[in-house]
Amino acid sequence: MNRILVASVTIKQSMTVGKNLIVGSSIFLTKSLLKSVIVVGNPCRVLSKMTQQDKMDVLLRKK
Repeated sequence: MNRILVASVTIKQSMTVGKNLIVGSSIFLTKSLLKSVIVVGNPCRVLSKMTQQDKMDVLLRKK
């Protein structure tokens, strides 16, 4: 899995978006994000780190 950006995500210029991210809707990113996290809210905040089970759930839904 790479990145999942839900509707209306704005990424400020020069921000780095790591691998294995889920970004909720209506987010305005003003800081670079690390890998393997779930971010939500406005202002954007880390909801949790992604577990192996989260990654498997996303992969299974793609099939």
